[in-house]
Amino acid sequence: MSQQQLPLIYQHWDEQNSEPIETINRMLVSREVLFIRKLVDATVLRNKIWEHTSNETEGDYSCIYIKPFEIKETPTGEQIEQVVFARHDLAGRYEAEYWVVLENEYHLLTVATFEQTWHAAQVLLDHYLRIAEKHYEVNYAILDPNRKKILLFIQETSFRD
Repeated sequence: MSQQQLPLIYQHWDEQNSEPIETINRMLVSREVLFIRKLVDATVLRNKIWEHTSNETEGDYSCIYIKPFEIKETPTGEQIEQVVFARHDLAGRYEAEYWVVLENEYHLLTVATFEQTWHAAQVLLDHYLRIAEKHYEVNYAILDPNRKKILLFIQETSFRD
């Protein structure tokens, strides 16, 4: 049984005038992939990182409003951009790459492959996570749809059970 494909449009949003400037991408996606795309903070499209500003759905039609990722607005913005474009491996299924800050630089902590697409959405819903007996907070999540990767930028936290 084939899964229903839903229309999704990425619109470049002009915050100053509160209106869309141009369509960056149009596609058909499954409901699960649409959910993932709405949960991340940014998406790689046209070899650029686009930060999500909002999204809306009307019937089966969805739109994600985006703006160019501003390196200067994030203390680690330049490092995030370097991490996103440094690797070119492709995944067969959606994977999460967990990037942790150590000594003011991001390092790949671990990679998780998702058996089902909705498992990726489940990870994105949690703000805190536990890996190897340590607690982490998710600071930023970027989807690279061409690589089927969700890059999670995390930092260790003192969260207690």
